[in-house]
Amino acid sequence: ADDRASCERLADSAKHSALHALEFIRKHQSQENSDRLFSVYKDGKARLNAYLDDYAFMAMGALNLSRFSKTIAESTALLGLAKRWVDVVNKHFRDPSHLGFYFTSDDHEALLCRPHTLFDQAIPSGTATQLHVMTVIAENFSEEPYFVELTEQIHKLFALVEQAPNAMGELANATLLYFISPILVSGHHCEQLCINPFIFPKWTEEETPTQK
Repeated sequence: ADDRASCERLADSAKHSALHALEFIRKHQSQENSDRLFSVYKDGKARLNAYLDDYAFMAMGALNLSRFSKTIAESTALLGLAKRWVDVVNKHFRDPSHLGFYFTSDDHEALLCRPHTLFDQAIPSGTATQLHVMTVIAENFSEEPYFVELTEQIHKLFALVEQAPNAMGELANATLLYFISPILVSGHHCEQLCINPFIFPKWTEEETPTQK
């Protein structure tokens, strides 16, 4: 019992710290009247357009925080935030050939070559993280453009996964989530089920447990 209580206190502390960090970025690194972000904050000033990884991991962070929210308002707000950052990536970072996403936005300074981030490095690739989050967003909001984009991306990119699975573990996870489909649950204490990485919250007005 003591160990469980200790773990719960640690988890609550981690969630509080994550929410605090998220709020700081929303307050100090968000571009005015926009869902766009700045990548750098120093000496009280934010600058430089955010990159693919910034949006993808912020969307993933918001999505994961929504999984453990205990109120409809907080969970819905965090899921909506993740959706808006996914939309920014789809609009400004998308490769028209559906082969992943560029690391820089379409209004970034001109470069000799706009790099892709398809392979995992010290951290998972921005492309794989974006597709992982988009799979959950598509299931929650049931909007056709997300499903179309996911289908195009997954089917084209999986050939690379087959060739280099050790370098594309996160994309393999995103592909698995795409094919088995996220499980959506709602109701009181639904956050307890979301310990499973493929289970996500979807609250209903009646707050009765449902599963999809």
